[in-house]
Amino acid sequence: MLDQNTFDVYFDLVESDIENYSSVEIHGVRDHSELPTDDTDCFVDDVNPQFYSIYVRHEDGTCLVCGDAGLSKLDDLRQVAKHFSQKHDIGYQDFTSGSVAHATEQSVESSSWTVREALEQAWAALPDASFAEQEGINRDLIVRINVSLNSVNFSDADLKRLLADARDALPKAWEKYGGCSDDLLSSIDLALQN
Repeated sequence: MLDQNTFDVYFDLVESDIENYSSVEIHGVRDHSELPTDDTDCFVDDVNPQFYSIYVRHEDGTCLVCGDAGLSKLDDLRQVAKHFSQKHDIGYQDFTSGSVAHATEQSVESSSWTVREALEQAWAALPDASFAEQEGINRDLIVRINVSLNSVNFSDADLKRLLADARDALPKAWEKYGGCSDDLLSSIDLALQN
């Protein structure tokens, strides 16, 4: 786990190939490693993060971590990520300030996610395409979600079908890590009912 004041950014991993990247994302992250000596085993957790990371999303759905920050450095991480996004004219999404980051503070009944917003949160909680099969998730699902969220040409019905598939995949993706958040699943279910 990172120290609260850690701040480390390394965009040099993607700058030479930036034309193949579509967006910059900030997510909460949790380290599921059993012991400090274990290999790092981190997963996106926007509900209860231990630290934050910048991800730069490739057009094929994969992503690279290009920055990490302790909980006290989130604002600094946001500023750097926004600047990088503007500099390279690519998308920017901050999943730390969305509904999921505050899902435990509100009743599930009050959730008002659109289908697109729910799909964004499901996508954030699923492994990226490069790790999908290792977690028992169809890689194609992750790629289809990525493509749909980076396009305006998908109908609400198409997004809803993808959201249902993502919802079905979430418990499998999290079964080795204590299960998927009930708040997240309930909020997705509400979006599917609308």
